[in-house]
Amino acid sequence: MQFRDLQHFSLQTLADTFNLAFSDYLLPMHFTEAQLIQKLTRDGINLEHSVGAFDGEKLVGFILQGLGLWEGQLTAYNGGTGVVPAYRGRKLTQELYAYTIDKLKAAQVKNCLLEVVTQNEVALRNYEKIGFRVARTLESYKGEIKAGLPGFILRALPAGISLREVPDLDWRQAESFWDFVPSWQYNFAALQRARDFTRLIGVYRKEELIGYGAVLENTNRVAQFAIDPAYRRAGLGTHLFRKLGAGKSTPLSVINIDERSESTLNFLEELGLTQFLTQYEMVLAI
Repeated sequence: MQFRDLQHFSLQTLADTFNLAFSDYLLPMHFTEAQLIQKLTRDGINLEHSVGAFDGEKLVGFILQGLGLWEGQLTAYNGGTGVVPAYRGRKLTQELYAYTIDKLKAAQVKNCLLEVVTQNEVALRNYEKIGFRVARTLESYKGEIKAGLPGFILRALPAGISLREVPDLDWRQAESFWDFVPSWQYNFAALQRARDFTRLIGVYRKEELIGYGAVLENTNRVAQFAIDPAYRRAGLGTHLFRKLGAGKSTPLSVINIDERSESTLNFLEELGLTQFLTQYEMVLAI
């Protein structure tokens, strides 16, 4: 078995290997080459820092990885680990990390970061053996918004409040509305990388930003949303979600909500969405 980076590797072959590795996953995933490029772009994945396990010239395992700042430190984010079914049980994930960690240290990387589905006990044990620890628990929701269903009465927007699509936001102001820090896949850096397929909606009191939402158009995922605490419980969040989901045939989903933000979880449930996925965010100091 050989290990090397993926910087000169075919994206179509990488997509095919990814699809095979995740064909029997808890949440089966399938990417075309174009869809994989969008994922790599959003997650900040750099194939120079990504690593593969090769049997001859055949890619049989991989870690898709990118570097960036996380909590003020240079961090390597794992945007996907996969091993094709015929090569499982050989500790390839541990060997891939043993190979890449030396290179990350040389690049002054301080931490490795990833998310793992809590039900994926095999992967969780592997990451714990490598040295990862659970940093927090993240919940994901999806479904139809009650505000779009018959019989639901939606309160009118308060006087002076408007919602509109915008090309950009005052991100420092937006951050002041947060109840929790977004995960790597949906933080500000990710939204900037994915700007070509992200729609931003601002909530304004006259010209003052009091809330916002960002939805990834290619997946209909709400990457971020928040309302100024002073303006909550007035129906603004419901109006925001209606606008974020307008014109889409697939339901909205909201990924990686910190479980400690009870107000956010309660709002999503009141909106009519249901919890469908729980993940651990895990960190390894190197």
